[in-house]
Amino acid sequence: MLTVATVDNPVIESNGGNSILSNVAVAGSEQALEVSIFDGSIAGIKEVAGPAEWVCLPPLVDKHVHANRAFTLAGVKPASFEDAIALAMDLLERFSAEQYCSHARQLFQRACSHGTTGIRTHADMDSHTRFNAVQGTLDAKASMAGKMDIEVVGFASSRLDPAGAEGKSMIREALARGGGLVAMALAGSGVVTLLGNSVVLTALLGFIIALALFLFAFIYHRAGRPAGYAAAYTGAGIVFMCFMAWLL
Repeated sequence: MLTVATVDNPVIESNGGNSILSNVAVAGSEQALEVSIFDGSIAGIKEVAGPAEWVCLPPLVDKHVHANRAFTLAGVKPASFEDAIALAMDLLERFSAEQYCSHARQLFQRACSHGTTGIRTHADMDSHTRFNAVQGTLDAKASMAGKMDIEVVGFASSRLDPAGAEGKSMIREALARGGGLVAMALAGSGVVTLLGNSVVLTALLGFIIALALFLFAFIYHRAGRPAGYAAAYTGAGIVFMCFMAWLL
């Protein structure tokens, strides 16, 4: 798949479906080239005299996009950054699948015009908006068939617990509709929250134990103090540090 990114550029001469890129160089070389394009493929490359004015690059691939959120505030002027967030959240909850499709297609077309031929995009889903964003993004993908490779990831937002019955059902439905992958924000899952807290507490406990061993070894071996003395000072030091951490 070949995309001529800037068709209005004077370096490109177009004739129907054919194009010639003049005075371009590939990355790592200064040799000026003339690249002939026929029916979306490179038909010929030849060296030309004179300095190269442009660099000819391979097509771009963007592996993390949220196409359904693109152009959310188009035509709207928020009063502040906080207002923009509030407006965006409100609009995203009310958009139809057709509106999501329009926004995603606009992003895909713009990206394609700048040389991007591959995109992986997330599409939000939750218990309120359901599959509007997923379906709209899939419809926008269909409209770009033959022009861009698009992978749609059904994204279970923080408002949808992927471990719950509804979350599991929606994930299966997103895959059935044509989503290639499923991702999820796990903040809403009680099990995952518990696991996350456990990891933090375990790391903190490990740090405290390591610090205690270091203090004891330093006082007992380096300072030559008795074991009881070293243990008492180590305990007092750990208690003090925990108290300071609690205050912070």
